[in-house]
Amino acid sequence: MRISFNWLKEMVVADLDARTVAERLTLAGLAVDTIEEVGTDTVFEFDITSNRPDALSHFGIAREVAALFDVPLSAPASRFDEVDPSSSSLTSVTIEAPELCPRYVARLVRGVKIGPSPDWMVRRLETLGQRSINNVADVTNYVLLEQGHPLHAFDFNRLGGNRIVVRRAAPGERIVTLEKLATGDEFREIELRDDMLVIADANAPVAIAGIKGGKGTGISDETVDVLLEAAYFQPASVRRTARALKLDTDASHRFERGADIDATVRAIDRAASLIVEVAGGTVCRGAVDTYPAPVVRTPIPLRRARVEALLGYEVPFDRMVDALRGLGFAVEPLRDTEELLAVGPSYRVDIAIEEDLVEEVARSLGYGLVPPTLPPWGGAGEYLPGERARQSVSDALRSRGYSEAISLSFVDRNLDDEFVCVDLERDSSSGVDLVNPVLDNKPRMRSSLVTGLIEAYETNSKHGTRNVQLFEIGKRFLRPLDGLRPVERETLGILLAGTIEDGDYRGRRESDFYDMKGAIEAVLRALRIASFTFDRASVECLHPGQSARVVLDGQVLGVFGRVSPSLAAKRKFRSPLFLAELALDRMLEVEAAPVAYRRLPRFPAVGRDVSIVVPKSINFQAVVTAVNQLGIADLRGFVLYDIFTGGNLPEDHHSMTLRATFRSDERTLTDDEVSVSHGRIVDELATRFGADLR
Repeated sequence: MRISFNWLKEMVVADLDARTVAERLTLAGLAVDTIEEVGTDTVFEFDITSNRPDALSHFGIAREVAALFDVPLSAPASRFDEVDPSSSSLTSVTIEAPELCPRYVARLVRGVKIGPSPDWMVRRLETLGQRSINNVADVTNYVLLEQGHPLHAFDFNRLGGNRIVVRRAAPGERIVTLEKLATGDEFREIELRDDMLVIADANAPVAIAGIKGGKGTGISDETVDVLLEAAYFQPASVRRTARALKLDTDASHRFERGADIDATVRAIDRAASLIVEVAGGTVCRGAVDTYPAPVVRTPIPLRRARVEALLGYEVPFDRMVDALRGLGFAVEPLRDTEELLAVGPSYRVDIAIEEDLVEEVARSLGYGLVPPTLPPWGGAGEYLPGERARQSVSDALRSRGYSEAISLSFVDRNLDDEFVCVDLERDSSSGVDLVNPVLDNKPRMRSSLVTGLIEAYETNSKHGTRNVQLFEIGKRFLRPLDGLRPVERETLGILLAGTIEDGDYRGRRESDFYDMKGAIEAVLRALRIASFTFDRASVECLHPGQSARVVLDGQVLGVFGRVSPSLAAKRKFRSPLFLAELALDRMLEVEAAPVAYRRLPRFPAVGRDVSIVVPKSINFQAVVTAVNQLGIADLRGFVLYDIFTGGNLPEDHHSMTLRATFRSDERTLTDDEVSVSHGRIVDELATRFGADLR
């Protein structure tokens, strides 16, 4: 938001320097991003947080400056003579939806002459980036910038029945707004929903409440009589309608944050005064103020002890009182205590609890007084559920050379559709699309965690980084088959590409499927999940011959593998890319295996290798299962050492080199004992799988 320092000085009676004011406001929580010299003026660019709509105007900033520097505040004056007939005798206001519009004020100015605005008003508006339209429209924009309260001007003689009705739109009702289409001079026509609030005349909608006026009753060169509107609209209603219609206006920006319900009369009187000044005419006697249920603000208690506990330094009680009164609060000290009751001004819609008052005291006194120490804490801290397990997963992957990534939850639809790795309660025909996406090129909530890792890999690849090892722990968003609200699933995504360090060869080699498998085994070990198995998987985005799934007690915990050749070619991946996605929430629910300690082995282990030729349909997991079922007491390990295909082997067969490790806890095993156990393994593999020895 842009603020003119020259305009600000008209409301603050003090000789202040622009940069001093900017620094003090910034330290008080109203950040000045930039200071720009525009002609003879200085313009501040503010970054106003959404909880401070009262500061979205020159008068709002002037109130802050007056309080912070303890100088007088000069409110803009409204000067006009009222004449008969009264406004109430010529028009009426009916509010049919008071829960969405609790107050509506109308004033009638007759006999105006539409024309260009005076130079001083045009220059002031242009300094702040506003285009001059005509004198009446410029007044409403001027008052918005000055007072912060949105106004609208109707051509009174075009209002059906010369009256106003505030109501919900009828289903299918349409309105042509004052917004022009980007393609030309045509105005945008909008179809309304029955949950949208409109300003109507006796016949049809003439404005979308708090957002945009209609073309049919807009100010034109033929306008003679002007009906001014100043109202309060329920913030959530304005926000919902503005998002649904994709209409973001200066008015909606303020109304959806919370306007000042008591500023309606002040703003409309100021506008009437300026219209008479720049466009002539007379103001009809009285305003039509429809306010069926006036808002009553509840006093908030504030204790000096609470102020000092939160701020960490002593604050005299009198300074607390003066600070709040300077900011416009009504303060009543409680007798014989160091407590008070404070009622916030109507424009401070963000004040609700005692801590809000503490913050106001701190802002007024200056945040620089807060000591740079951590506040005392008397409670007991603890990790969130599963936090230790998540840290174990992170440590396991980092120890293998992986870096943690954090990506957006929003994703491109095409990327989301291409990489669907885990199918858990998900309707794969549709993702979770956003009605009003924050990013136009990312209109969907991710249904797979690997999408962010893919984007990170592509960014690294474009910058010449070929070797990438990433993981991410986060939420993915799934649309269940029953069509109800989306569900969130905590997930672990892993990506591997390029070369990795190989301890056996003391160098780097190309990463492969088994490196990803090893990373997943490290994660499962970190979570102390036992008895898991690996099965073949069929996942569209993964290579049909290099993909697997992790299974525990019949439940799929995740899938992993190499990106399919067709998808890799489509996305122009220069090297093999391996992905994994694990249902971390399910893994955290698995009861961890107990930690068992045993003494170091006293006797040596004996290793025996065997190479077998089996059909490619036989995987290592099936071999391990068969060997474990033999129940050989001295068998301490059985691992896959190598797989070989080609050569003189049949096309549908491959060779597995397996290593069995034997050891006894009571004595050193003899060669004959090891040979007997090893022979049982060889016989079992030959019997069950038709394995031939190489």
